[in-house]
Amino acid sequence: MTIFLSNKEIQNLSLEEKIKYFKSLKNISYTIFNLKENQNSLGRKLIRNVYPNFRNFDYKIIGEENIPSDGLCLFACNHSNSHDILTAVDAFGEIGLNVSPLVANDDLNIFTKNLFDSCDAVLFDRRSKDEGQWAILEMSGRMINGQAGLIFSEATWNLHPYKVMHDIKLGTAKIGAITGYPIIPVIFEYVENPSLCLKEEDLYKTCIIKFGQRIYIDRTQDLISQTNIIQQALEKMRLQNWHELGIEKTQLDEEGIEKYLIHTYLKKFKGLGFIYDSETESKYLLSKNGAPVENEYCLRNGLFVPGVTSKKEGKRLVNTRKF
Repeated sequence: MTIFLSNKEIQNLSLEEKIKYFKSLKNISYTIFNLKENQNSLGRKLIRNVYPNFRNFDYKIIGEENIPSDGLCLFACNHSNSHDILTAVDAFGEIGLNVSPLVANDDLNIFTKNLFDSCDAVLFDRRSKDEGQWAILEMSGRMINGQAGLIFSEATWNLHPYKVMHDIKLGTAKIGAITGYPIIPVIFEYVENPSLCLKEEDLYKTCIIKFGQRIYIDRTQDLISQTNIIQQALEKMRLQNWHELGIEKTQLDEEGIEKYLIHTYLKKFKGLGFIYDSETESKYLLSKNGAPVENEYCLRNGLFVPGVTSKKEGKRLVNTRKF
């Protein structure tokens, strides 16, 4: 048996073979990927000491009782902006949890790669299928050896004006199947200021971090259907947030469109050293039927339609408002 099987190959295994397959991956993970030494030092301390000076929003943590007492689980989170990884390390640290996040490094600069590596992140290049598979094993190994894991289950940031979440990848369910540990769905809800902002640091007033009920992966069952269960849990939690906050994401009026366009520009180009390449990131979005996946809207010929607002166009919108 090869180390990595496709989802189709896994589904063609007998129940006994499925259990044997995931147990073999667990043994490989445990043996090869132990925790690095001294990871809970420089990187985490730097983020926890410095990041609070840059973020202009507070945390509101809900559902902490859903986390296992030993902290051993995989946190499956939505993904919406450049703050997410820093928020995960900082906010989870406030409640006594050191998480090992799974982080794509193909869009990071040298500084952020080294920073995240020094706080026990599992780094991988999304352009390499093999790196993605090994990253799943490494994350599983970290968890089996005593570290809580965290994954941003969407393939990239969700910048859509209406969509609750993008479809999540199978990696979340695979890690749950390998480790046998529970998956905790988590929503990071950055509550945007109701008024138009012209600086990224003014965008948010609160980040609500909501922990959902534990989900266990059955090794004998289809991973796609179990991934859908995780997806539904995350979407339900986020919709509940929106209901409680009075947020309605349907059709935007002229004022709402301008706010969306400018705020999206700020998120993509002005956030904590990250630059979001819309064209490249769109390649990582999943589509169940193979159709193109919308992630952003723009103005074209006066119409608010699916498309990308360039850095030049966004800057022009901001400058028009400034003067």
